[in-house]
Amino acid sequence: MTACVRLLLLFSLALGCALSTTIQQIPCGEFKTFAQLEEAGSCSSGDFTYKNFSFQVGEGSVPLSASQINVGFSQNPAALGVRFSSSGFAVTGQQTSLYFLSYLIDPPPVIIRGFEEDMETFTPVAPGRADINTSLCIGGTFDGECFGDEFRTLSVFHHGNADDPQTHASVFFEKNTNIVDVQHEISLIANGASADFRALSNGILLNDVPEPTTLGLIGGGLAILGLLRRARKS
Repeated sequence: MTACVRLLLLFSLALGCALSTTIQQIPCGEFKTFAQLEEAGSCSSGDFTYKNFSFQVGEGSVPLSASQINVGFSQNPAALGVRFSSSGFAVTGQQTSLYFLSYLIDPPPVIIRGFEEDMETFTPVAPGRADINTSLCIGGTFDGECFGDEFRTLSVFHHGNADDPQTHASVFFEKNTNIVDVQHEISLIANGASADFRALSNGILLNDVPEPTTLGLIGGGLAILGLLRRARKS
């Protein structure tokens, strides 16, 4: 067996071990509620990882537990999708609610180029208000403030006026990144009427690049070729 073949075999074994660690993570599709995600701590969607799940209820809000929030995940070459839905996102009369829902998306390659969100609702009654204000820490994480490359915000809302809802919003980043920390502030105020929404959907927009596994193989192959060239010259 030549030195070149031995080197290739060693590289393949090392890469296989690294990939097996990623594959062992629980697929996001196996989780049905946000409470399950909080307990697990993280999940995988293909080669991508979601983690740092957190749901908190503001003081004086209508009670809502993480187990009452259903979750769903999707993936295609252009975007990752995550959906949070619950019949508990609703207030009437003099009720108000403030909820905080957050998570972090952490893919290995630098391919996230933007973010979008949709509020699924058409039923708030004026002067009732349903608002979702979202903060994004791009290229880093929140720890009181954003420790990353870029901080962006976007919002969706419905205030009971069918002619003036904003139920979709999107933002593109100044440069691609490999990590986005997402914080949603969900505000529901009935104002003597009602306010609600069925679901919040997020889209993590991706660049069209080779799969991370392919990138690893290419990078490793190039490294080996470089070593072989140097060996021949010496």
